[in-house]
Amino acid sequence: MEAQKLEQKEGQSQSRPQLDESKGVLEQALAYLKAKDDTSRFVGLALLKSILDNNVELQKNSKTIAECWAAIPTKFVDRLLRAGESGKKSREEAKSMVELAVAVIHSFVVLLPKTSQEDERLLGRTEGLISALNKSSSDTIQILQVLLTFASTQQGASALLQVNDWSPMLEIAPQEPLVLDIVKYTFVIAASKDVRISSIGRKLSATISVLVLAFRDSPGSGQLLDCLRAILTAIPTELVTSTPKWLGPLTRLMYQAFNKPQTGNAAANRQGAILLSAALLHLYPAQYPPLLFDGATPKDKERDSKPSSYLFVKLLLIDIRTTIPSLQEILNSPEYPLVSARLAASYDLVSAFIGYLVSILDDDEDDNEIEGVSSIKSNKTSTTASILTPDLLLQLRVDIAETISLTTEHLRDRYDASTAGAAGLHPSARPSPATTSSSAKSAPTGTPLAISWDSATTSMPHDHLTLSQLRALALWLREDDNDHLRAEAAGIVDVLLGLYATPDAPHDFRSPVLIALEGITATAEGVEAFLAAEGWELLVNNLRDILASGVDASRGIEIVRVLLAVSESDVSGPTREEWMEVVKLGAATACSAAPGGQVQELTIAVWQLGVELLVRAPMGLRRRYGGEARRIVEAARGLLGREERGEADVDEGLEEVVQGLEVLGFR
Repeated sequence: MEAQKLEQKEGQSQSRPQLDESKGVLEQALAYLKAKDDTSRFVGLALLKSILDNNVELQKNSKTIAECWAAIPTKFVDRLLRAGESGKKSREEAKSMVELAVAVIHSFVVLLPKTSQEDERLLGRTEGLISALNKSSSDTIQILQVLLTFASTQQGASALLQVNDWSPMLEIAPQEPLVLDIVKYTFVIAASKDVRISSIGRKLSATISVLVLAFRDSPGSGQLLDCLRAILTAIPTELVTSTPKWLGPLTRLMYQAFNKPQTGNAAANRQGAILLSAALLHLYPAQYPPLLFDGATPKDKERDSKPSSYLFVKLLLIDIRTTIPSLQEILNSPEYPLVSARLAASYDLVSAFIGYLVSILDDDEDDNEIEGVSSIKSNKTSTTASILTPDLLLQLRVDIAETISLTTEHLRDRYDASTAGAAGLHPSARPSPATTSSSAKSAPTGTPLAISWDSATTSMPHDHLTLSQLRALALWLREDDNDHLRAEAAGIVDVLLGLYATPDAPHDFRSPVLIALEGITATAEGVEAFLAAEGWELLVNNLRDILASGVDASRGIEIVRVLLAVSESDVSGPTREEWMEVVKLGAATACSAAPGGQVQELTIAVWQLGVELLVRAPMGLRRRYGGEARRIVEAARGLLGREERGEADVDEGLEEVVQGLEVLGFR
């Protein structure tokens, strides 16, 4: 026992001098840092770094750490960061100076409390740290870790933006993924509060240009695409340059990532390309489609290779067709949000492609038409004359039609599952929202729940994928004269009307639904399905609200187009009495009809629909609405007789109304 006590005393006697010695060394290091000459300061900084690395107790003492950091002369640290080879020092000596400065800053960034990470003594070293990336490769990771810490705070992000030259950091981005994280956090966090919008926008534009050039031949370009998508979708739109110079090079880089041969990163690259392209499409709806869908073939491809735009759209359609059939199975899985976002972006890009083709049509009858695609013509005078050859367009037409067909099936299946119904189930027979499993909490006690299968977090009307699907489906049904596909889409008319009438939905389905109905009602099957689902009553009620409020007149015109197509269809038969409500609405607007604007266009469209209904109405029904018809014709004559004539289309519409009613005997 006595021997053990002696050993303990000896150990204690040995440990006390070590603590005292450590404290003494720290004081000595701080004394060196206060010296006037750089040699002493360098020794003091090296001693301090050694002490911090080896003394765990000191690392936990925040007060002492703060005192140590305050004792370091920041100007001396800046000189170390700028150290370079010269006549007085070798390359190795300069490198050791830079590495010591970086190591010290890194240590204090780790040890100082988070409240001190926005201290000017730390943030003021930002420019020196970035420039040091050119001088030493061994401490690159430490520098990037420090900069990432800076970028995660508001003051740090602003400090990074104040550095003019980011090139030492951006040029190593393909090898160091941390660089992209720094760039992303810097812009997103700075833009959330910083008022210097113009300077941030210029910095962002310059940064993207350098990054695109750096990743031009890199296999990891998908990481850059993800980074840019995160930035461009998070920052305010006013930060985005209206006509960026980097848009073309970025599009080429995106194609390079999307169309490159299968590699380990192929899936990630393609997903990044799809999501970024959709983001750019929303930011630059006018400038981006011509770049994205240009039919030029890359120079590095063989002479007989397909254009990048063709391959891009082709792979988008393949991705949709291979994913849609199994989408119902993963509605409640963790992977669904990402899959849904990718598919929504793909549908948006397909819609843009269809819209772009439609927008470049030349109405000249001398232009060659592609057989079977009456709405897609070649344009000799346009810069898009060679966007795609006729054979490639025909191939895409088949692929798009197949994709829309599968989309129709998916909408049908999901809607039936979410409402616990079946195809063609009448609205009155569907379960109310309170009886579905997704709203079980709000249902009264004892209410039997309907069996349904939908996402527990994102219902069909709340899913952005649904809106993207409807846009693509609607545009293609209207623009492509494919009666078979339109007849097939007639099977989801009740789905479309259900989405149209969905209350409190975050997405407005009304416009795409009306565009889809415009194509579907061109077929007899579509008209029959529309009437069976009580679509007339739904749209007329909405039209009444629009006329009463004077808001959304353009949507009212779309409603009239659909109702006019239904009334003119042979399967509709004579005008039904309940349809004559439109004539009443037209007569009610006759008193307040004023020249000019979309409201007037809507009023004339309603009158034209009323004339069509009166023409097709039985004689007795027509007589009962004679008073309303006369008020309409008088109002139309009044607008035609005004001193200032309107647009030719407006006057032509008024003349049709007057002539049509006069033929029926209403003068």
